[in-house]
Amino acid sequence: MDIVPRLAEKWEINKENTEVTFHLRKGVKFTDGIELTAKDVKYSYDCVFDPKNHMQDIADSMKDIKEVKIIDKYTVKFIFSKPQAFIMDYFIDYYILPEHIYNTSKYTFENNPANKKPIGTGPFKLVKWEKDRQIVLEANNDYFLGRPYLDKIIYINGGNVNIEFERLKKGEFDILPVSISTWKFKTELPEVKNNFAKYRYYLFAFYYIAWNVHKKPLNDRKVRLALAYLSDLERLNKLLFFGLYKVAVSPMHPQSKYFNKNLLPFPYDVERAKQLLNEAGYKDRNGDGFVEDAKGNPLTIVLLTQGLGGIFKKIPVYLQENFKKAGIKLVIDVEEAGIFSKKMSKLDYDGVVYGWSINPTPTYLYSMLAPPVKSAYTLNINRYVNPEILKMLNKLNYAFDENERINFCYRIQDILYKEQPYLFLYYPSALVLVHKRYRNLKPSPLGMFKWYPGMAKVYVPKKLQKRE
Repeated sequence: MDIVPRLAEKWEINKENTEVTFHLRKGVKFTDGIELTAKDVKYSYDCVFDPKNHMQDIADSMKDIKEVKIIDKYTVKFIFSKPQAFIMDYFIDYYILPEHIYNTSKYTFENNPANKKPIGTGPFKLVKWEKDRQIVLEANNDYFLGRPYLDKIIYINGGNVNIEFERLKKGEFDILPVSISTWKFKTELPEVKNNFAKYRYYLFAFYYIAWNVHKKPLNDRKVRLALAYLSDLERLNKLLFFGLYKVAVSPMHPQSKYFNKNLLPFPYDVERAKQLLNEAGYKDRNGDGFVEDAKGNPLTIVLLTQGLGGIFKKIPVYLQENFKKAGIKLVIDVEEAGIFSKKMSKLDYDGVVYGWSINPTPTYLYSMLAPPVKSAYTLNINRYVNPEILKMLNKLNYAFDENERINFCYRIQDILYKEQPYLFLYYPSALVLVHKRYRNLKPSPLGMFKWYPGMAKVYVPKKLQKRE
């Protein structure tokens, strides 16, 4: 993947990799007609560091930005406190806010009405948002790279997956992400096969279980390793996901050059797991089929998950049966979103099922694996900190030799694999049906809409167009 200019016409990076100067396109307008300038860029990044806006997690990841300096109306310079090997990562996944909308004493950042009626600069503009029902976008005639071909995009919450699929067959939907079972059993139906193209691609994401490494029993590496040997994720992938997902071994995307190709999924080995548990002091001392420590306390693990269904529901049930084979009791704690978040932030669990969306470059590893800088809120959800990993993370962002960066990433993944503070589960596949009328649609691991040009250059030949 390459970085391409959009709001900026061009940029320069100084020799020391401590400054980036952006030259903005002239005439770029927000969808309310106001021109975007350097003031908007500076304001958007200044917002991150304002404690009133509660963006400490983002501020932590941008801590090396020393100053954002306006040179003139269309030129803005970012000055860093240290050289940055991945300097452009600070700009590829962060959106520019309209300063004239947000810089007001009438509202706090979180309560600004623009949060529900967003003003942007993209190829489409929001015209309707009906919560839990639909979002309607229309072509932005003033889009700085030219009006998109499509007149309108409507996102619809179609109900459950079965209802959505029936509506697809009736021609009510043009694009539909489908469930694994639908992909496997229904996409060969003539009315689907003849009219829809199938797109499958691995997303920049992974699912995993974070273990609470700060208390028994998961503070013991041998117990964590035993769980890895009991998980049998290859078989689960075939049983539940028909082999459509990919078993994860690390937090790096398998298509990334930073992915450690030497790591393989743990083999399913109940006897090896029992041996590790025995070495950790857990044995079946009373003949009930479950193992206990020296004081007779059973090895019980509470796994926190969300009531979302899918992977968050299926995997814990599967693991419960597998762990039982080595005498481990797995208790599944299913919580709604609010309680789930509170328990997770307080480390009120033994393990928690979670997922990450990631970037093509490894800069996100710092957020995942480093201790919080200033705030109690952290993306390092189990507060696992390894001194050796931390040293490499601190060097990674300042390593300008590509081989050195790859080596750091390989070593970090190797430590995680051996220590098992996380049980990495799967890299998920996106499974999407798209009507064959549409042309120039090019999915990527970022999805169909987030990458450039996304939907801006998608079109339908005139003879195949439908009119309202």
